[in-house]
Amino acid sequence: MSEADEASNYSYPVTPRLASTPATPPISAPPSQIHSPSLSRSPLLAVGDQIEPAGKTPRTSTPKNATPRNLTPRIRTPRFITPLGSPIRKALKLTRLDPQDAWLPITESRNGNAYYAAFHTLCAGIGIQALVLPVAFPILGWAWGIIFLTLTFIWQLYTLYILVQLHENVETGMRYSRYLQLCGVTFEPAGKTPRTSTPRNATPRNLTPRIRTPRFITPLGSPIRKALKLTRLDPQDAWLPITESRNGNAYYAAFHNLCAGIGIQALVLPVAFPILGWAWGIIFLTLTFIWQLYTLYILVQLHENVETGMRYSRYLQLCGATFGEKLAKWLAFLPLLQLSAGTCVALIIVGGTSMKTFYQITCGATCTSQPLTTVEWYLVFTCAAVVLSQLPNLNSIAGVSLVGAITAVGYCTIIWVVSVAKGRLPGVSYNPVQTDKEGIVRAVDVLNALGIVAFAFRGHNLTLEIQATMPSSEKHPSTVPMWKGVKFAYLIIATCLFPIAIGGYWAYGQLIPSGGMLVALIAFHATDTSRFILGLTSLFVIISAVSSFQIYGMPMFDDLESLYVRRKKKPCPWWLRPLIRAIYGFFMFFIAVAIPFLGSLAGLIGGIALPVTLAYPCFMWLKVKKPKAYGPIWWLNWVLGVLGIILSVLVTASGIYVIADTGIKVSFFDPQ
Repeated sequence: MSEADEASNYSYPVTPRLASTPATPPISAPPSQIHSPSLSRSPLLAVGDQIEPAGKTPRTSTPKNATPRNLTPRIRTPRFITPLGSPIRKALKLTRLDPQDAWLPITESRNGNAYYAAFHTLCAGIGIQALVLPVAFPILGWAWGIIFLTLTFIWQLYTLYILVQLHENVETGMRYSRYLQLCGVTFEPAGKTPRTSTPRNATPRNLTPRIRTPRFITPLGSPIRKALKLTRLDPQDAWLPITESRNGNAYYAAFHNLCAGIGIQALVLPVAFPILGWAWGIIFLTLTFIWQLYTLYILVQLHENVETGMRYSRYLQLCGATFGEKLAKWLAFLPLLQLSAGTCVALIIVGGTSMKTFYQITCGATCTSQPLTTVEWYLVFTCAAVVLSQLPNLNSIAGVSLVGAITAVGYCTIIWVVSVAKGRLPGVSYNPVQTDKEGIVRAVDVLNALGIVAFAFRGHNLTLEIQATMPSSEKHPSTVPMWKGVKFAYLIIATCLFPIAIGGYWAYGQLIPSGGMLVALIAFHATDTSRFILGLTSLFVIISAVSSFQIYGMPMFDDLESLYVRRKKKPCPWWLRPLIRAIYGFFMFFIAVAIPFLGSLAGLIGGIALPVTLAYPCFMWLKVKKPKAYGPIWWLNWVLGVLGIILSVLVTASGIYVIADTGIKVSFFDPQ
């Protein structure tokens, strides 16, 4: 049937017009959004459709006593909208089946459901082979046995997901109901055409690629409006150090995340294993790594709001847009302050102490010069950090972050390699520490160990700030390069943290000092390790600490400068920015000298900041994305968010208990 004959079978509404009104040409693409499928679930406007004035009924050729045509439209998709193929034709081809399948036992009945699938998969997936699993553990041991079992389970679950997705071919409409059939179609030799039920004279599918209805036809917005909204920026952002430059890329993201994600706290990981043991230590370390990587992914996705086009360039800004300004300040301000300013104070303490150690190693016992005091070493480190902090913005310190990342990976690798190469210490034991005291003490020890593992992962408070340095457009959103950089960075971080935790516990066992691997290296191997290795390790710690000071101090620089920018409505003068950063750096030095026992409060302070990493991103995803209630994503985020809050409360409570039970050595203005 020709197009004209087919069109004659339908009636189209015609707009009534006055005699003096010139004829209105028919509407051409794009059609009105009134009849889009997202509103009325009816086909798109045909060539003859025209818009009726409000309150008037269109004249049609349908008899008055007949059923109205607009209740059951039979208008096919017009060719000017999808000139390469019809959606009806596509729908018909989506269920192409081999007629012989109806005679075979696997495909004879197709009325299965999710319950049937669960029954079949359970019956096929659990068998006698599962009872042989413990046979592998005497060879692999606790650690490698659990690790390989976990990785293999995730691996086979991923391949199972692939098979489910490949069952139906969206392009050809074929269903591959047997594994061998899918293999045959996939690995068909070049030049041969797989046998399908498509007629020989059918139009090749590559000439009619599927095209979904374009977004501009839907009533949700036009591409022009969307493009305009996608780049909505606060004009004052161009005057602040985090968002002053937006020419970042995936490499910069990797450098910043590596520098921020690896720190001295990673060297304390083996301290948790004497309490948790091999199995639970590795399990919790693995689960926490996956957990924080998921919350990091959430933050990357929430940086840009597709609906409003806003870019949230700071963690507190995203919290305010999600939970409200007042609640966000109560929830996130103090933890973020601790993660930025508190980390800078800790870096001054670690860097100054490492400078003192480096001097003692390089100078040796024959040195007769008068060494500097601890406070003076803190001051030397602070001066170096303040000088480096004069770089103007976050993008400008990408090279500094690269150097910091390289040195952090360097000292982590040196420490665990030397510890493992020297072998296990005499009398080392791997049995979990047992206590004869009451159960609450054991519970507190376990919570402190869990806190040590959780504190090893940091940098989430800087994720949005790092992503804010990247350009973004509709075709090239900042999410893509940021996530590439994050994946590369955390692959390197994993190769550092897991060997430190496992190798450190293997080498020192229950003899691991509370100060971590760096203290253990100097305490147990200072005499049998070359001074060059010990000095290089201390030097790497110093360089990494100076570099990390820049990226952790940048949010504070940004906040301080924003006070002036919002008040004066203009950028900071050239002399004010260096002054602000110098004052901030030396104020952190003052706190490091005034409260040198800040490390004793790590459990208490770290527990307060834990929700920023593990809990708040999950709740923000629920609030912003609104996933389907009681769906998998809904349950996942609720469970992780609640667990993060509970873990934070318990770790904070255990920190308070430890302080009350054992006390702390308070020594104001007397760093040792």
